[in-house]
Amino acid sequence: MNMKVESIYETFPAEVQSYIRNAVVTIIKNKARSHVFHIEKEVFDIFLKVTPINQMQTEALMTDYLYKYGVCPRVLHYSSDDKRDYLITDRIPGSDAASDEYLMQPEHLSEVFAESLLKLHQVEYSDCPNY
Repeated sequence: MNMKVESIYETFPAEVQSYIRNAVVTIIKNKARSHVFHIEKEVFDIFLKVTPINQMQTEALMTDYLYKYGVCPRVLHYSSDDKRDYLITDRIPGSDAASDEYLMQPEHLSEVFAESLLKLHQVEYSDCPNY
């Protein structure tokens, strides 16, 4: 996945390109093992994660499963081509853990992590796809 970021979009499948077309795209992560893009349009605010092929099938499946329990974003699209996996999810509103809001109040960040972990542990797993 060592390609120029400017030309990477045109190599994506048509369905993935449809999300990018006429959008504001910000590169969040640009590493060999994955690229993450924040994609904003008037009608949506989403993330696209691109990895080498066969890296995200389980992530897409589990994210979709956990979405119904309110602990993950909604999966909008998952696909693979002969080289890459593509996962598009909604953006969950709020601040991330590296924001000034949390860095200046680490005890608040700990509370948020604890609440999130508790919510995750309360998920019913009997119908979990990988159980």
